Amino acid sequence: MSLRQKEVLPGIWHIGDDKNNFCTLIVGETGAVLFDTTMGFDDLRGCVAAITHHEPTVICSHNHFAEPISLSHSHCLAVCTEE
Repeated sequence: MSLRQKEVLPGIWHIGDDKNNFCTLIVGETGAVLFDTTMGFDDLRGCVAAITHHEPTVICSHNHFAEPISLSHSHCLAVCTEE
């Protein structure tokens, strides 16, 4: 698998894998936010690092704990913890 990225608006990146799992990276002057994490089988950390030098705060819209997330989250927020 491989990740592809596209800047959809200035500072807003849509990142997806070959299975059409997507996440969104929002980059500002002083930080970045990564909304969701795809399935975690690709080098998401490397993809994000190629876009920004900021360590993103990761926001998961649903439970991603069963997925082998490829980003070591030092700043991770769970938005929804119940199904």
